[in-house]
Amino acid sequence: MTTRNVLRALEFVAYPALAGAAFFVLSIGVVTWLPALAAAAVALQQWRVDGDARCFLGVFKAFPACWRSLWQHSVVSTAVIAVLAANVMFLADRPEQIAFVLLAAQVGFGLVLIPYHLVLAAQVAVGGEARPKAVLVTAFGSLAPCLGLTAVVVLALALASAGVFAPLLWSVGTPVLLALRFVPVLVFDERTMTDEPCHSPALRGFLRGSPGLRGARGRG
Repeated sequence: MTTRNVLRALEFVAYPALAGAAFFVLSIGVVTWLPALAAAAVALQQWRVDGDARCFLGVFKAFPACWRSLWQHSVVSTAVIAVLAANVMFLADRPEQIAFVLLAAQVGFGLVLIPYHLVLAAQVAVGGEARPKAVLVTAFGSLAPCLGLTAVVVLALALASAGVFAPLLWSVGTPVLLALRFVPVLVFDERTMTDEPCHSPALRGFLRGSPGLRGARGRG
């Protein structure tokens, strides 16, 4: 293995971790977690497409436009997650059999939210806008994105709960990077009808000072 290949492999370790670190900083605002997730996707997509290694700073640069685009969705999602967490804590202490069934349903719905929001963030990074129908098709249209994204996040959180805190950084950057690999196929079907990805011009314009995600969408 050449030095160049080694350095390239290290990039896939370092840059998702840097994007994950920026995500956790921005998520201090609680309802800011979804725009922060989309901003991490924008920064990692810029690295994938144009080789921009400023993944940590890129998350902060992309955040304002992501916030304008997703703040309402983020508030609703945060409320839903809070209700799910309260239900799980309540049902976990109940001895009735029906409580176990309801608990399993709550946990299952919570797991479904993982690939949905990861693909939503990747969709914003690639297409410049959140399209719920497109997100659902990408996240649940096949087993690969649904199971793959969920497994990566659950594994990282399980390791973190066991005292290995480093995987927390990759629990965001790595699944976002994986989600970005699924989203361009959908963009090909709905927007370009060609074999070339369509996200690069809009993404470049956005990161060079465009009015934000809506501006990128308007040029697309």
